[in-house]
Amino acid sequence: MRLSVFNNPKHLDRIRDINARIVVRPAQGSDTEKVINLINTQYDRQKTVDYFYWQFINPVHPARLIVAYDGDILAGFYGVQIHRLSSGETCAFTIDLLIRKEYRNRGLFILLENEAHQFALEHKAVAITTVANQEGMKAYVGLRTWKVIGTIPTLELLTLSSVSPGLEKKGSLRGFIYFSKDKDYRYWRYDSNPEYKYDYLTMPDGAFAVTKIFQDPITHKVFGDIVDFESDWSRLINLQILFTKAIEHLKRQGAELVTTWALLHTSLYSMLKSLGFTESGLVRHFCVKVLKPEYFHLYEFPRWHLVQADAEIY
Repeated sequence: MRLSVFNNPKHLDRIRDINARIVVRPAQGSDTEKVINLINTQYDRQKTVDYFYWQFINPVHPARLIVAYDGDILAGFYGVQIHRLSSGETCAFTIDLLIRKEYRNRGLFILLENEAHQFALEHKAVAITTVANQEGMKAYVGLRTWKVIGTIPTLELLTLSSVSPGLEKKGSLRGFIYFSKDKDYRYWRYDSNPEYKYDYLTMPDGAFAVTKIFQDPITHKVFGDIVDFESDWSRLINLQILFTKAIEHLKRQGAELVTTWALLHTSLYSMLKSLGFTESGLVRHFCVKVLKPEYFHLYEFPRWHLVQADAEIY
């Protein structure tokens, strides 16, 4: 079996030799312009200076953007955050991975990921996770230290569709592992977000959903996303009522299509199907690297519950 980079120091040394001119270090405020420019030359979804400071300079939780420079050229970067799991453990989550085209296929991703790995260990994380697109998933798999444990489908509902479900009486989301979100985190993630405006739809029993409106800059189509929610998970009927209200809320704001996430192994998935949601074909991949053997159960996808807001792009 091929040794991974992290238990084969000679391999890592060879990669460092190949990238001898590259300096890898934590990002600073002075890197802002180059980071934003590199992102905006690669993606239609444009970022701002405010995003950089919100995500990495003034976050509510420990976070680091690791940058790689070849002289004055920003060759790439890799972000990592520290989260708390519902089961109480600390878990790292990686975001904003990008390597300049001319610096790919020379092991630079390995050098950046190694620094993220060390950052996770410093914060006593038991695992590192990410939600990746198809290309990102291939990069993580190539490291041989990560596992793709499951696919996350995007569910969508045309707002022209009528929503008249039969009430679900069985099912629960209790017992799943998820990324905890307290009041301070939600204020940072939603109220202080420099990119999107989020709404809270609150029910009399205290349950709520977090939604946002997004207009495609090219097609001008208006989407409504249900990015997060909190409810009494012991009664699926409460979630059904909450999501029905969220759909109505987004429809009033002009959304032509409502999207959300639900994993196939959860009763939430079947409930949303009963509301008329269908899979859009757009998927993300949940990738995990467990750092301590006693937490290998985190490789078991049926234990997880994830929402759109767990990925920074929603």
